[in-house]
Amino acid sequence: MPSVKAVVEHPDETLRRARTLRLEVGSKTIRTPCRALTLRDASSESRLIKHQTLHGLNEIYRTLSKTKLDEIDGDQNKALEFGRSLKSVLNSQQAKDDISLLIFSYENKNKETERPKNVLPSDKEVQSICNVVTHPLIDAIIPPRIGGLSGEAYLQFLKKFFATLPSYEKNPPIIGFIPFLASTDFDQIANFYLEKGIYSFIADFENNNPVDAYLFAGQIHRLSDYIDKEYREDAFLHALNIPSTRTRQKVDVTPAKDIITFAMGFDSYGTSHLPQKLPEKVIKQIMERRAAGGFGGSGSSRPTIALDAEDAEVFRLFNRSDYGYYRSSLANLKSTIPDEENISIKFDHLFDDEISENKIKKLRRIFNVERQATEANDLKLQIASNSIMKHIGSKKFARDSVRILNKVNNQSYL
Repeated sequence: MPSVKAVVEHPDETLRRARTLRLEVGSKTIRTPCRALTLRDASSESRLIKHQTLHGLNEIYRTLSKTKLDEIDGDQNKALEFGRSLKSVLNSQQAKDDISLLIFSYENKNKETERPKNVLPSDKEVQSICNVVTHPLIDAIIPPRIGGLSGEAYLQFLKKFFATLPSYEKNPPIIGFIPFLASTDFDQIANFYLEKGIYSFIADFENNNPVDAYLFAGQIHRLSDYIDKEYREDAFLHALNIPSTRTRQKVDVTPAKDIITFAMGFDSYGTSHLPQKLPEKVIKQIMERRAAGGFGGSGSSRPTIALDAEDAEVFRLFNRSDYGYYRSSLANLKSTIPDEENISIKFDHLFDDEISENKIKKLRRIFNVERQATEANDLKLQIASNSIMKHIGSKKFARDSVRILNKVNNQSYL
């Protein structure tokens, strides 16, 4: 298989971390900034967003448990079923045309036993994982995410994984996976990848925006700078699990920090696959009920957390003109966030009573994704004209982020 090749075509002179980059994997080529689209079933982002200029990069994210892995290993019918489910996605038109990142989140924890957290996979588990990730239709192999594993344990897993991988596939294209880690653990994992000749990475932010988690982003930048200096190679950097905003905040408009990911030096990012953190009000109610014995215990049932009627219905809409997330309950919102040309998900779709509740929830999410993908295309033009800082500075709800961007711009790790 061919290798992964990344070439920075133009760094913005006003914010050097922002750049346009060409990513080549086999015969496929994309240019960034690029908003990755989830690809799974008929209602996924990649299938409902029709305009091809917004496509290029897919995230195929699957949670894989040890129980499922054992089923695949022990039952040929289960193995065939699992293989067909992946094939149907990887054989889709979107996966054929775009670069697709197949990311497994592996879990071997068991809440019903004495192992409530993930642990270092056994040799047998690693063999099974290698067998799963080397699907013949994938574009590049990505080591799986293993949530909650320490940096030291994940490094031990990587050593096992790469020692076993050649038994299943020789010299495949590989994109490294970097967990959300402290500096000491980060360096060990980064050095391991460099020794393997891997220069492109997926960084897991675990539902933290790069603007807030700028220390972790700085570690990624330091690695990218080192690769540029020592190996004369460019690094493709994809940010995983970037959150949007807390939907139940009472503030009318909140800053869209997720779109700032591009200006923070990452070439692409996608929709977070992790559960959103609970609002403070809900957390407070949970704690109060736990203190009163409302959770658990003999004969007790798990109570439903009461929310305001408005809270239950509200969602947020991304406004490209000012980088704000607007509460859906605001008046005159359609004139504030008008429909644009070449957009698949229209404003009126979000309030259509004839659309099922399940589908309308997905449309409300994809409404924002489609506009972020459109903004990513505009950012390519802004970077080409060295004006991304001016562009972002003109956005009313991005001004607080500009201070962080200036700091990132002035830092050098060489």
